[in-house]
Amino acid sequence: MGTLPPELLPDKAAVDIQSLIKHENSFLLELVSNRRGSPCPECNEFSSKIHSYYPRNFQDLPWAGYVVRINWKVRKFYCKNEGCLRKVFCERLGAVAAPYGRRTQRLNQYLNEIGFALGGNGGSKLASFIGMPISSSTMLRIIYNVEQDRDVTTPRVLGIDDWAFRKGKNYGTILVDLEKRKPIDLLPDREMETVKKWLEAHPGIEIISRDRASCYSQAAELGAPQAIQVADRWHLLKNLGDALKRMLDKHNQELRLAAKDIAQANRDETDKPPEKQEVKLPEPEPNNNPPPEETLPLSKFELNFLEVKRLKREGYSIRSIHRQTIKKYLKYEQYPQKAISPTKTSLA
Repeated sequence: MGTLPPELLPDKAAVDIQSLIKHENSFLLELVSNRRGSPCPECNEFSSKIHSYYPRNFQDLPWAGYVVRINWKVRKFYCKNEGCLRKVFCERLGAVAAPYGRRTQRLNQYLNEIGFALGGNGGSKLASFIGMPISSSTMLRIIYNVEQDRDVTTPRVLGIDDWAFRKGKNYGTILVDLEKRKPIDLLPDREMETVKKWLEAHPGIEIISRDRASCYSQAAELGAPQAIQVADRWHLLKNLGDALKRMLDKHNQELRLAAKDIAQANRDETDKPPEKQEVKLPEPEPNNNPPPEETLPLSKFELNFLEVKRLKREGYSIRSIHRQTIKKYLKYEQYPQKAISPTKTSLA
């Protein structure tokens, strides 16, 4: 078989290719170790005395959307150190794959990035689509196992809030550097003493943005007395909304009357007939016939009424005419005068 480009293999220098088998949606790559020996993981004594062989199976980065699975034939060695507790040890694959791992390290790095960006369900769907099939629960386990930098620098502006291990059951405290917009620590509970000890261990905080919990206010007063305490943005908006609702509830009757007056004024303005334009007519010639009676101009609603009646006479259906009040208009022979009735207005 032809040679593969080195970048397609997890460790070109340490393996020989035995076969490459193409399935419908995947490749199976069979490799065998070609190292002379391996150091003992217990005492670090190098050994080349082979005990036996065994296969390791794991998944690697996809090729052009195809899933890549590797069957790596590794070895077990006898430890030459007579004082070592481990007499037989398994060959380690170094940076290729962790002991007992089912995925290569480079595949895990890609899954880490996808998981942190999209979470469990979204990350699982995208990874499976591009040739890295994985369940949502496994995606979450990969994220949880990522080692984070625990060197926490003291922020100037600190945000304190609670978060749920299990909603309605167990809660902890999250601490955020609001200038960097980055979480810096998680505390196992939301007790005053726990937060106070953390603040004492990180002096230099100038501003603390927190929610209205009394445990956080007491912890800030005792653990960081020099810091200015402010309410966070969500609670400021919540306080403003609650105050506005209480004020409106006290004047509910006045608001209803005002709303009724506004609705009545709008109806009066709508029903007001348009102003007539004065037109100077020529002097009529004298005759014995009585003069015709003046007619007022038709309102917009009356014109709509007459148009609906005309279209119905010409055979148009109600659906094709497309008006909300057609059925009401067709019940009458003449335009009905609009009755003024109060409407109910509510404020939420």
